[in-house]
Amino acid sequence: MKLNHKKLVQLFIAIIGLIFLVLLLIFAEQVGDSVRTGVEICLYTLIPSLFVFMALASFFVNSGLLNHVLSPFGWICGKLFHIPNHYGPLLFMSMIGGYPVGAKLIAEQIQQGKLSPQIGQRMLCYCVNSGPAFVIGSVALPLYQNRKLGFFLFFSNIAAFFVVGILTGIHQKAIQTPIQPKRQQIASTFVHSVLSSIKSMGSICGFVLIFSAVIGLLYDTGVIQSLVSLFGFFMDPNLAKGLLVGCLEVTNGTIACGDIPGITSILAVAGLTAFGGFSVHFQIKSILLPTGISMKPFYCYRLIYVLVSVVGVWALLQLTQTSVSTFAAATGVQGIWFSFSPVSSIFLILLSLLLLLSDRKSDIIK
Repeated sequence: MKLNHKKLVQLFIAIIGLIFLVLLLIFAEQVGDSVRTGVEICLYTLIPSLFVFMALASFFVNSGLLNHVLSPFGWICGKLFHIPNHYGPLLFMSMIGGYPVGAKLIAEQIQQGKLSPQIGQRMLCYCVNSGPAFVIGSVALPLYQNRKLGFFLFFSNIAAFFVVGILTGIHQKAIQTPIQPKRQQIASTFVHSVLSSIKSMGSICGFVLIFSAVIGLLYDTGVIQSLVSLFGFFMDPNLAKGLLVGCLEVTNGTIACGDIPGITSILAVAGLTAFGGFSVHFQIKSILLPTGISMKPFYCYRLIYVLVSVVGVWALLQLTQTSVSTFAAATGVQGIWFSFSPVSSIFLILLSLLLLLSDRKSDIIK
C-alpha cells in the first residue's frame, strides 16, 4: 500500500502523540507540577500584564476614538505601507502592546469586515512586536541591569517594523482614499472589546498550560539537554542553549543568554525577541483561526525582521559605545518574567514539528 507524504506526516505525528500520552502517565507527578507552574504564570504574570492593555487596545481601535489623535500614523499607513489610512491606531497599539495584541486587533478587524484578509495578512508580518514593557522590564533590567539596552531592543524592533512594513507594501497599489469605519456605540464597543479579550486570554492561557505540561515532560526526559549538547559541537554551548530555548519560548531563551559573554549576549537577545518564539506563534495562530489568513508570509518576512533588529542593536551599541554586562548568574534571575516558566521551552518541540511538517492548507498553517 502506497503512503503519500501527507499520510506519512500524519502517521509520524500520531506516533509522537502516542509516545507523549504514555510518558504523561509515567511522569504524571512532574507534569502536574509543570501545569501548576503554568497556572501561576497565567494568574500572576500573564493576565495582569496583558489583559487590560489588550482590552483597551481593542476598544480604542474598534471605537475609532484615536483616529484623529494618531492621524500621523494613518499617513504612514497610506504613504509607506500602502494600506488604508485609518489603520494608524492599530499599528500604534501593535507597536507598544506586545506580541499577541497586533494579531488580535487584525483578527477583530477582519471579522468585523473592516479589514480585508489580504491586507490583514500583510499587516501580520510587521504587527507582531515585542513591546517596551517586555524588552525593558522583563529583559534589560533583570538580565543586564541597564534600561538603555531595553530601549535599544525596542528601537531596533521599531526599525524592523518599518522596514518590513515598507517591503510588504512594494508592488501593492497605493490606497489614496481612506475607508471610514462605521460609527459604533461606545458602551457596546467597550463590552465587546472586554469579552473578546477574555476569549483571547483563555486561548493564550490554554496554550501556556499545555506547553508547560509537555515541555516539563520533555525537560525531565532530557530532550533539551541532548539538543543543546548536539548544537554545542558547532557553537558555544551557552549560545546554543539560548538560541534553542529562545526559538521555542522567548523569555526563557533571553534569560539563558545571560550566560553568553559580551556583545554576543545582547545580539542573541535581539534576534530572539524579534522572532518571538514558536510559543507566541501558536498563540497568534489560535487567534487568527477564524480569519483563515495564512502565516506563510509572516515567516518569510520574520527572517528580515530578525536581521534588521540584530543589526539595529549592534549599530546603536557602536554609536553610543555602550558596554554589555550580564547579571543573570549573580542575581539569580528566574524564568517567570512575562513568560511560561523555565520548563516552558520544550513542549514547542512537538508543536514546532506540527508547524514545520504539516502541509494541510485548511489547518495549522496555510
